[in-house]
This record gives sequence, structure tokens and C-alpha cells, in this order.
Amino acid sequence: MKKASKIAALAVALAIVMAAVVVALDQGPLSTGSADTGDKDKLPNGDDPKDEGKDPTNEVPGDPEPSVTTITATKTATGFWEKRTVYSWEIEKHLKDNVSEMQIEPGECVELSYTIDVDRSVCIEEVFGVRGAITVTNTGDCPTEGLAITDIVQVWNGCEFEDLVCVSVDVSAKPILEAGECYTYCYEVLLGSDKIECELRNVADVTITNFDGNDGCAFGVQACAEFDLPCKKECIVIDEVATLTDYFSIPAGFAAIPLTEVGPWVLGGDDCNEWNICVEFLLENREAPRYNTYCIANQATLVTCDTEQCLTAVAPLTVTTGEDETTLCVEKTAAVIGWTEYIRYELDPETFIYIGSAELADEDLTEPQIVEAECTDNIHTLTVAGAIKVTNLGCYPTDGLRIIDTIQMLRIDPEAPMAALDGDCWVDIACVEVDTSCKPMIFPGEWYYYPYEVTFTVDDLELAGLASFQFRNQAYVGICNYDDDAGVDGVYAYAPLCLPLYPDMITVETVAEMESCDMIPFGECASLNVEAAFSYRQLVVVTNTDEKSTIDVCTDIAFCGMVWANDCVCEAEHFDLAIHLSSSKCAAGEVRDITLASEDYVSDCDSLSFCFGCEEVEVDIYAFLSYMEGQELYLDDCTFVFGEGKLAIGALLIEFEAF
Repeated sequence: MKKASKIAALAVALAIVMAAVVVALDQGPLSTGSADTGDKDKLPNGDDPKDEGKDPTNEVPGDPEPSVTTITATKTATGFWEKRTVYSWEIEKHLKDNVSEMQIEPGECVELSYTIDVDRSVCIEEVFGVRGAITVTNTGDCPTEGLAITDIVQVWNGCEFEDLVCVSVDVSAKPILEAGECYTYCYEVLLGSDKIECELRNVADVTITNFDGNDGCAFGVQACAEFDLPCKKECIVIDEVATLTDYFSIPAGFAAIPLTEVGPWVLGGDDCNEWNICVEFLLENREAPRYNTYCIANQATLVTCDTEQCLTAVAPLTVTTGEDETTLCVEKTAAVIGWTEYIRYELDPETFIYIGSAELADEDLTEPQIVEAECTDNIHTLTVAGAIKVTNLGCYPTDGLRIIDTIQMLRIDPEAPMAALDGDCWVDIACVEVDTSCKPMIFPGEWYYYPYEVTFTVDDLELAGLASFQFRNQAYVGICNYDDDAGVDGVYAYAPLCLPLYPDMITVETVAEMESCDMIPFGECASLNVEAAFSYRQLVVVTNTDEKSTIDVCTDIAFCGMVWANDCVCEAEHFDLAIHLSSSKCAAGEVRDITLASEDYVSDCDSLSFCFGCEEVEVDIYAFLSYMEGQELYLDDCTFVFGEGKLAIGALLIEFEAF
């Protein structure tokens, strides 16, 4: 009988609750709730029935507005046992190559490629619990303060109901109820499967902090509903399908032309759990002006079919329209306007001046020997001049004009490996920054010639060796606003460098120096000492102009020293030989043939007497120096030949009769 009466009471309570909230629950158990602020309790004249009979004259001006109120609560509770198949979704979106910014100038277009990656995962679980709705009504005259709802699942322990699970109900959808307003808050509490045979009920504890009579503390009302967990589970599928949309906001001045499908797409409903969707379109800058920055707002949105969970992914793109850009055309001229040569040789005098004690025949002294000259300096100095023509082909003035002129050399010698040379085998050997102050800015369609001159040297090459090299002149013209579509900041121009037929000046300097000190044994305990010094300097200067060629030669030779017996330097005999030659010759005309020849001979003789034992010894001393030199130059329209040679013979002869 007790069990039967309890079911009857529950049926009545449920009937009352359902009748009270039938409209509020129209959105279903997962609804966020609805508010009821109807005016059905107003009087026909619009007055509140609570104010009827009140004397407005009894109100004291300045009294504070009442701040307390009262509330009522009702609730529903439905037990559930569900096997849930819940799908979780993830979404990412990115531009191809992860580009985040780019430049699209007026009139240009760029193909954009976005990839949307969607992943779906599944989780299967069985859950027990209770869900329902709690309807709270503000029955007072003031808004509620500090509204809080605690939902409690209680279990019958045989004597009384005790708390099993407590949860806080989310009231953020409607945290304040105005006077007379009501709102329905949904809840769901999960339980363990071991409670399926237990007697359960659900209690909602609704409190506010401004309840009439308990202002300042949490106080309120309760609503109770009994429920049972079902004996049969229900299989449900949540968020198996989702809808994907892709949104682009194209700024003014731009136009987008789709190249692929742009959605929306319905994903799910099959065994596939990964999707890679590519969206391509052509973004064209039709009217967007330069010096501006735009953001291409784009967002992929995925909404699940059941819970309507919204997931978004963005791939922002910043687009700049560029500065005022232009392009250039560069031409140049280059010519060698100056060419000088300096060559220095060092001779070894010991190869043609002999001082010693060996016996020599007369013919040995006059036999000429070839002298190997060591080239210590070989400097080619060239001056290149010309003009660089720069033309502005674009629609905007140039900015930051800079010109660099460079001399480059390429060796053609097949024995030298090309891999040993830098870059593309052209090696920079000199450069100069060209002065642009005379015209620092070139306007659209305008051109200007910039003159330049660069002097450079090439060392360690024979004069004739230059023929195995090629030279060229490179001009680089750069600006700060060169069209960046070209991927460079400027342009190059090249001109070959052809060496003239002959240098403007050739300077050949030849030098030699030697000092010696020898001892010639004389008998068993005496000796002759010989000290000698030799110096040689020749300077040959060849000048060539359009009118004439000239050879100037200046040569100085000195051969000096002394001879003495034993250690008595005070009785030494000195010899001093010197030759000075100076000559010059020139020729004019289209064909120039110059031959110079000079020679000289000098000698010095003396005798030295000294006593050796009881005998007087006479030593004859004879020194001589013979020198010849010659230079030749030949020049015509296609030939230039210059050569020079020299011959020197000298000796110091000492004759005596040995005992």
C-alpha cells in the first residue's frame, strides 16, 4: 500500500510540473532555456494589481527602492541509460607553403591555394544519469542577486534519502531574473551503473542573496522530483555529420575568381575520418592603390549536426600593394684611354764580371755570356673611361640611384683550369662608384649619360702576356624601387675592353750591384788582397702618342776597387772605372722604325811594388770595362714591337812573377 500511494503522489507531481513548464521545454532537453516576461497579470489600465489599493500619498520621497525579492522553483527529472557514440572534430586551415603575406601590385593577380584539414575521432561509452529542467520564477518586485542552482541526486538508504551527487547548474545564460520573470535552466548529472536498482530522486536547491527576510546571505527554495534509471539502454549517435563552410572577405579594389569548388561541404556519414579540401582562387588587384595594406579575411567554419558545436580555423593573409616601382634600361661605352708599363730587372754581375785568382787565357776574358735577368716588377696600369646611359622605362621616378663600374678579367690560357677562377670565370680586378650627383633621379621616359673613369693595375704578367687575357667592363645600375617582380634591385650592362696596339709609356729599369773581397796567395806566407765593387743602372723610357714615338735611354756603370799586399792597406793601388751613356731618338708617321745603339770602353792600369824577403816584387794591375747596348722599336697600323739588349765585359787582371 505504501508503494502504491507513492506512485500516485509522483504521478500528480509530474502532472503539475509538466503542466507548468510545457511551453518552456519546447526547445528540448538540451535547450539553453527561455524567459517568460508576459504581461498577462496586468490590469486593463496597465497598472500592476499589486499596486491596487495603495495610497501613493503614503510614499515618502527619497525612500530607497526595495532590493529584496522572492523566488519559486519547479523541476523535471528523467533518468537515462545511453550507449553514446560521440564524434569529435578538429579543423585546420593554412595557405600553401605557409605564406602569410604577399605583394599584389595594381594590375597583377596571384593564384592562392588554401588547404582545409578536417579530422574526426570517435568515442563510444555507456552512461547513466538524469537530466531535466529547473524553472525559476522571480515572484518579487526586484531583480534577483547572486542566483545559484545546485542539483543534487539523492538515494534512499532504507531510512532516508542521502546525497549521492551534487553539481552546480550553469546559470550564465540568465544570471539575473527581473521582477516577475522566469527562466528554465537545463541540467544533466551522470551516475554509476550500480544505482540502476536504487530508489532515486533529484533535488534542485535554488538560492539568491537578496531573498526577502534573508537579505545578504544565500537563501532560497527547493524543487524535488523522483526518477528511475531505465532497464534498457538507448543507442544514440552524436555529431556524426558536420557541415563545413569557407568564407572569404575580399577588400575593395580586389576581385576573386574561384578556380575550385568553394563549398559548403557535408562531411561524415561514412567511414572516412580525414578530409583534405583544397580551395583555389585567383586574387586580382584591379583598383587597390599602391602604398596600402589589406587583410584577406578568411575563415573555415565547421558546425556539428547534433550539438551544433562550432569550430573555426583561419589562415590570415596580409596583402600589400607595393611602392612606386619602375624598370631601367642600361647601355654603356668603354675604352682604354691610358696604358703605362713599368718593368724592373735585376742582373747578377757575377755572371759577367769575374774577380779571382785562377789563371785565365786572354780569349776567356772576351767570351760573352748570356745574362739571365730576374724580373722583380711588371706592372701594367690602364685607365678606362666611358659613359653609362640609364633610361627609366617605368611610370615612376627612380629612387636611390647607384652605379658601380667594374673591370673584369678572363684568362684564356688553356693550361689554367677555368674552375680556379671565380663565378663564371670572370674575376673582378677593380671597381669604382660612379658619381650620380649631376642627375640623382631619372623621371619616367627620361635618360641620362653618366661619365666614369677607372684606373687599375695588373701585376706579374709579361707585356706580351696580356694577349692571353680578355677584359671587359661591367656596369651595375641599382635603385631602391626597382620592380620587385624581376627579383633584382637593378640591371647590368657589359662592354668588351680592347687593348690599344701599344702602351702610352713603357719604362724598363735594369739594375745590378756586386761587392767582393778576395785573397791571392803569394808564396808561403804572403798574399795579395783584392777588393772590388760593381754597380749598373739602366733606365729606358718609351713614349707613344698619335704623332710620334720616342726612346730615351740613360745608363750608368761603375767598376772600382783596390789591391794591396799582405795587410798593408796604406800602400794599396786603386782602380776606378765608370761609363755613362745617354741617348734619345724619335720617329713620326704611320710607320715608325727606331734603332738605338751605344757603346763605350774604359780601362785603368797601375803597378804595385813591395818587398818579399830581400827581393822587390812588382805587381801589374790592369782593369777594363767594355759595354754595348741597343734598342729597337717598330710600329705600323697592325704591329708594335719593342726590344732591347746589352753586353758588358769587364775584368781586373793582376800579373806578377811568383818565386
